[in-house]
Amino acid sequence: MKILVTGSTGFIGSHMCEQLALKGHQVLALVRKQKKWEAINTSSFSNRRFITPIFDSIDPEGSWSWIDRLPNDLDVVVHTAGIVHSHRKSEFYRTNLTATAILVEKLKKKYSFNHKLKFVFLSSLSAIPTIKPEPVGHYGRSKLMAEELIIKNAPSMWDIEIIRPPIVIGPRDLQLLHIFKIVKKGLYPVVGPEGEEKEYSFICVFDLVKYVISQCARNPNISTGVTKIHHPAYPEKITYKELYFEMAKEQGINNLKKITIPRFLVKPVAYTISALTYICPPLSKIPLTVDKSSELLEHKWLSPKSESENKNKDVYKWNLNNSVKVTVEDYNQRGLLN
Repeated sequence: MKILVTGSTGFIGSHMCEQLALKGHQVLALVRKQKKWEAINTSSFSNRRFITPIFDSIDPEGSWSWIDRLPNDLDVVVHTAGIVHSHRKSEFYRTNLTATAILVEKLKKKYSFNHKLKFVFLSSLSAIPTIKPEPVGHYGRSKLMAEELIIKNAPSMWDIEIIRPPIVIGPRDLQLLHIFKIVKKGLYPVVGPEGEEKEYSFICVFDLVKYVISQCARNPNISTGVTKIHHPAYPEKITYKELYFEMAKEQGINNLKKITIPRFLVKPVAYTISALTYICPPLSKIPLTVDKSSELLEHKWLSPKSESENKNKDVYKWNLNNSVKVTVEDYNQRGLLN
């Protein structure tokens, strides 16, 4: 099949391109930063001849002329591009919602309404209710709004696959790197007296990519105009404490110093940091954003148990130990934990 992957140099997108190519699919990889592409293409992609880079972006202010260069017989779009961390809430809607809306409209113009295209959207568990009856934070809200837009505006002949993964762990991930670094220093920050027991669902990036590819492989000519929402996750939940201590074990840290952070301090500190980024831009690298503070204060992040994809353990090969282990190995190979 011919498959377009946006966000191809990102954490999930790069693994997606690699595994699709290994299966012999023709991958059209949308690349925003050429230097990042060259680094990944040199060190990671083992089957480069099946991957064709398209150097452009989904910037809402961009020309979007790259759409014209796509093949007329494109089979699948895997839309992984998005933003998960920002001190500016407008950035979530600009990238996750507005850019997605433009992408759908441009593809509609490129491909007629009788073109049987499969559109796979990498959303997030943040898009669905957890404790509260609404998404938590602007990241989740922007993802949910993008889901609704795709379902509403996509041509009736398209198959829509919406993937809502929980925490994703694996090589090339930079979102959890700051936590690994904290653990490397022997620190164990906990929000509130019950923070250690906060429950999470997770999935290794290898299992997630395998799952997404299995949805891509379903022939769009068999079933058209169908929308499906998926919640792939490793079938066993973990706690905050288990995650941190697994990170410590794989880094050879025997003792962690627990630091309890009062819940009432989290949001004020996050708001202060975000406000200061306007006068001191380097502070924008601090991972505690207003959006993240809302997520930290939630009591659990669990994928729906009723979903059939969570019941079959054979689908998910990577448990927490193996997922953290390969992630640490990747960080060490690249010198990120030094």
